[in-house]
Amino acid sequence: MKDKRIVSNALMSIAQVIVSALVFFFLYKFLIQTLGPAKVGIWSLILASTSASQIANLGLSGSVVKFVAKYLARDEPETVSKLLQTTFLTVAVLMAGILLLFYPISIYIIGFLIEAPLLPEATPLIPMALVSVWLMALSVISNGGLDGLQKIDTRSSLQMVGNIFYAALCFVLVKQYGLIGIAYANIIQYVVVLLVSYSLLRRAVQLPLIPHQWDASLFKEMLSYGVNIQVTNIATMLFDPITKALLSHFGSLSLVGFYEMANKLVTQLRSLIVAANAVLVPVVANLNEKEPERINKLYIDSFRAIFFLSVPAYSLLIVSVPFISQIWIGHYEAEFVQCALFLSVLWFFNTLTVPAYFIYQGIGDLRWNTLSHILIAVLNLIFGIVFGKVWGGTGILTSWFLAASLGSLVSPFAYHIYHRYPFTKLWTFHDIILFFSAVTALALCAAINIIYSGHTIMWLFIVNGALLIVFLAIPLWTHPMRSRLISYILR
Repeated sequence: MKDKRIVSNALMSIAQVIVSALVFFFLYKFLIQTLGPAKVGIWSLILASTSASQIANLGLSGSVVKFVAKYLARDEPETVSKLLQTTFLTVAVLMAGILLLFYPISIYIIGFLIEAPLLPEATPLIPMALVSVWLMALSVISNGGLDGLQKIDTRSSLQMVGNIFYAALCFVLVKQYGLIGIAYANIIQYVVVLLVSYSLLRRAVQLPLIPHQWDASLFKEMLSYGVNIQVTNIATMLFDPITKALLSHFGSLSLVGFYEMANKLVTQLRSLIVAANAVLVPVVANLNEKEPERINKLYIDSFRAIFFLSVPAYSLLIVSVPFISQIWIGHYEAEFVQCALFLSVLWFFNTLTVPAYFIYQGIGDLRWNTLSHILIAVLNLIFGIVFGKVWGGTGILTSWFLAASLGSLVSPFAYHIYHRYPFTKLWTFHDIILFFSAVTALALCAAINIIYSGHTIMWLFIVNGALLIVFLAIPLWTHPMRSRLISYILR
């Protein structure tokens, strides 16, 4: 793949995250004001519980990117077409069957998690959430096909438009129908995105109007790779439902709603940083076929770039959380601030493990990624039950922080041990200065917030922001990665 295509894909991925973040900022502000945090929590719980039905896709949706890139590198467009059709047919049929069986299970789960007075409003959302999950699974295949064809910029553009369309639908339908309006908007959005993305795929690959070719050999090849992805998916699907179920049980539905908002906020920032690295999967799959010796250098460069971007980005988010609460919710909301601070620190450390994770996806060795997700899921459940009984909602946030932080280390540790590359060589002197400058600035900001707690949130935000700039300006400016990134983008 040429550098120009890589940069185009990376920049468009970043643009997509920025636009999506702005869209969801205004959307969740509207939903909180219109429906309240408890009802936002209800929809969040229902989507989290029904998403477990994605076990039926056998990991095939996640296999598309690698195998489309693989057969594209081998110049076999007919195989790419058969592969996509096989994936669409398999996932569509299996998901439909599982979703029908999952309906009564979802009703039981929601009945256990939501108070009886709210059940009449929550129950009608379940079948619509299941339909959304089915449509989303098919959309993932289309988007994965575009990524594998190295058209990530096209896919990012489509997702940007799709998110704007979804928000516009919510503004109209929620006012008219209330909570169920979110479900209507979700379904309509996925239908439109699926139709458009499939049309774009048809232009690039010789796909029929309706998929009808099913290839057993391709299915077996993808299944052997997809098994690891599916185990990973199952573990990942347990993260959100378990965390939200425990928050609902040991906390409240309002806490679930604020957790959902905080998670959206922090993961949008994470996506902004990770977006450029997401292009690694098809790139590594291509290199693995042609120039595997270049993969290790790609990993080191990716890690150093992501570290350079993560330190100032997450630091700025941490000092901004109270101010964001004031703007987004309308007042300082302690539960939202607490969730956002926990998640900011958690996702900072998790973001640093992303390059190793994507490298393993690209080369097709998913053992360590799978083990990482299993460990996170198990630790989250064990810690959550223990800490939740002792500290309530705070204990659940602590358990999620510990589980995700420890589990995320598996992939990078395995990569460094296998390649005999010392961790100490990852960080340069400039990286160490940048990190400790950020830690010092954040510690001083915390002290200022405690000492001057009586001042307005705006005043504290300005002071903390200025302090952060003073401490980070020189380390960022003198860091070699700054000039490298600017040069690379301009080139």
